[in-house]
Amino acid sequence: MQDYSMPISGAIAPLITRLRDLCFNLVYSKSHGPQDEMTISPLHWSDLPTELQLLCISFMTVETLITSYSVSPSWRTLLPVTKIHPICRRLFNLYLTILRHPSPPDRKSRLYLRKNIQQHRFNRRAYLDAFRNQGRNARVPEEFRIWVLEWPEKLVINGIWPGLQPTLCVLDTTATRGSSRRYGENLLAVKPPVISVAGIFEQVFDRCSGQWGKRHVPALYVWRTEWSEVVYTRWDSLEFEYRSPCNSSPNLWDCETWLIFDMTSSYFGKVLELPLSFISNGSAISRHHFQGQPPSAHPDWIDYLEMRWLGVAPCMREPRQPGTVVPGFMANVPLRQVEEKKGYVADIRMLWKPDNSGFKIIRPYAYLQWI
Repeated sequence: MQDYSMPISGAIAPLITRLRDLCFNLVYSKSHGPQDEMTISPLHWSDLPTELQLLCISFMTVETLITSYSVSPSWRTLLPVTKIHPICRRLFNLYLTILRHPSPPDRKSRLYLRKNIQQHRFNRRAYLDAFRNQGRNARVPEEFRIWVLEWPEKLVINGIWPGLQPTLCVLDTTATRGSSRRYGENLLAVKPPVISVAGIFEQVFDRCSGQWGKRHVPALYVWRTEWSEVVYTRWDSLEFEYRSPCNSSPNLWDCETWLIFDMTSSYFGKVLELPLSFISNGSAISRHHFQGQPPSAHPDWIDYLEMRWLGVAPCMREPRQPGTVVPGFMANVPLRQVEEKKGYVADIRMLWKPDNSGFKIIRPYAYLQWI
């Protein structure tokens, strides 16, 4: 990987000299009685030459870059011309996209994010360290790593953030965008994170046999959306049905989202949005599967986040955007990694909402079982 740190030589040496001279001019002493006291004049940002300002900005984290964007107009003029790590630059451009296409959270999403981000302290470094030694060829994609380390936790995109709790978010719509939460299971928030080495197959060509085959690809299970229509109809038989107020079919948004961690794969770093039956049927990802038809692949994690902010339907299943809906109902069910008792899930919640015809009761069956 290219080293984006700047050597202290050549063009940097004159800058260091100018900084040294500036510091000597700012520091002066005055004699008061028997002791000498040093009075240091404050060093203002505007006192630095432009070259040093650009150098300082180049070492800022993504969160600091986003904060500095609102400091002053002079900072905004410097940011576009500063030499920044390309991934940090793309994450900063993602923030600019958010500003150009504002989508503030709905009331329920705002309350949930505020409560959970404040109550649960997220150790970013420990989350990434947990990926070590999980597969021979598994490596964390750089876009994902920098996003976990440096992205502002208060700027959650479509409910996707590892610092939240692993929950099944139940909404009355699957078509959400921006800062609103997303329908489905936030598997990215499972801690410690687990790389699946058996879920994804990639189609490969065996040169020895001259035939096509399949091999396992280490990947991170990010999200799962499966629309469930459940509205209570009878108390005695516990029959359920739930109808969506969306104009577009909610099943359009059903998918499983995976981030490929296999550094030997041609899909390394890509985000795959697969139909729910793709993996269970033993299908293998291949190039002819990703030509704009489902399933589809995002080039990297940053592109995936941008599509989620803009509300583009997963798998590109519709040539035009079906539109997004602000959720009017929200409920959360905690996810567990094992089923505590056969035929029963502990702490299952009966969630209800008043309706003109009675009560809408949602009873999701939520647990995780890793392969």
